[in-house]
Amino acid sequence: MKNDTEKSTRKIMIVYLVILLALISYIVYFTVVCGPKIAAMDSNTRGAASQNTILRGTIYDSQGNALTVSKKTSTLDQTISYPYGDIYANVVGYCSSAYGKTGLEKTYNNQLTTYQSGKGILRYFNIVKSFKERSTPKVGNSAYTTLDTNLQKVAYEGLSHYTAGAVVAINAKTGAILASVSYPSFDPNDLAGAMAKATQSGVTPFLSDRATQWLYAPGSTFKVITLASGLENISGLAYRTFDDTGKVTIGDYTLPNENGVAYGKIGINKALSVSSNVVFGGIIAEELGNAKLKATAESFGFNEDIPTVGFSLKQSSFPTLSSYELGNIAQSGIGQGSVQATPTQMALVAATVANDGIMMRPYLVSKIVDSEGNVVDETKVQQYRQVLSASDDSVIKNAMAYVVSQRVQSGTWSYFSGINNVGAKTGTAQTGSGEPNSWWMGYAGDLAVAVVVEGAGNVDGASAKIAASVIKAYSGQ
Repeated sequence: MKNDTEKSTRKIMIVYLVILLALISYIVYFTVVCGPKIAAMDSNTRGAASQNTILRGTIYDSQGNALTVSKKTSTLDQTISYPYGDIYANVVGYCSSAYGKTGLEKTYNNQLTTYQSGKGILRYFNIVKSFKERSTPKVGNSAYTTLDTNLQKVAYEGLSHYTAGAVVAINAKTGAILASVSYPSFDPNDLAGAMAKATQSGVTPFLSDRATQWLYAPGSTFKVITLASGLENISGLAYRTFDDTGKVTIGDYTLPNENGVAYGKIGINKALSVSSNVVFGGIIAEELGNAKLKATAESFGFNEDIPTVGFSLKQSSFPTLSSYELGNIAQSGIGQGSVQATPTQMALVAATVANDGIMMRPYLVSKIVDSEGNVVDETKVQQYRQVLSASDDSVIKNAMAYVVSQRVQSGTWSYFSGINNVGAKTGTAQTGSGEPNSWWMGYAGDLAVAVVVEGAGNVDGASAKIAASVIKAYSGQ
């Protein structure tokens, strides 16, 4: 009888022990794994109230101009305003109890609502200081971006004359994002109005970031990548003369130049300047084949997640094609068909050429500081990869410089007169419906710029004029 009781007691204890261990495991899992996710949810009102006890930190541009302003309205509430309104809406984003968070406001939410830095723990050992801080509003960390407000304004103003588009400017030597503009935009100070507009129209294109999240056919700007692949894989290409008859037949596919113009015997520089489809699509791309051209595109960041700091970048894409898909291979060589790229991706291509063939890791935030100005975190400039050899890069630079010089001499690009060390490639990208998109991709010194203007047609002046204004603003002209 005694033995039976002891056995029963042991069984009950084991059951209770198992239940206890299960309960502890669940609590640990919920706290460690689920807790942070729940706390970060915009719908978590308790978490939002807790965060509101701390005055939200400020997001600044590179010159220390405030892009966000937070003000306490009560112990558990505050307002956030955006001094530059539409201009920075897509990149800075918004923080709203009703509509959630986007952009930098979302990416750096934890930092902006953190009062103490690692160094700040020493405050607890300073009794006098701790007592004084009891009545002092707690302020979260602040984020300093790499953005140049002057460039941002100029780019936005340029795009505002058209229906839609994007501009990205990058410091080629460091990878710092100096301007990132998406148009049309919205006023983050009136989110209710913006959301109502979106609901009425049934679409929300102005709420999404064209600069980093929209994919476009890059058109002839991609010919820079085709040239890079040709220089790497085809011996003597830099010194070769091509016979451009105005069109080329590949299998049962015919690829013409724009308006069927025949350019005769031309070299690489002339071919890039006149944007010969015959040379880049019908000759170079076909000689390369899909595998080699794809490998070069991927070295520039296509088909992969390029590492970034402060923002996410949608993956640009280059297709895998069979050897018999001759027409598609030719189309890919001129940036059409299944080739898709973000404006930021093409700005990185230009930056790589400007930086002697080296692609830098792009970053949007330079540092995080606490309420006392102590640096909590700082972004280090990093090389992403060597994409081009020095010799191949030099050939591409010469060709892109020739593109600009020819247009300046003809008077079509007079707005580039007096700008030193500038190279570019334009693009007219077919969309399948409506007018083509106008592209400009290039650099001036260490500034790389990509511009896409949706539906601007066959004239590259739309994107080129905006690029010139950004470059002049950067150089102080």
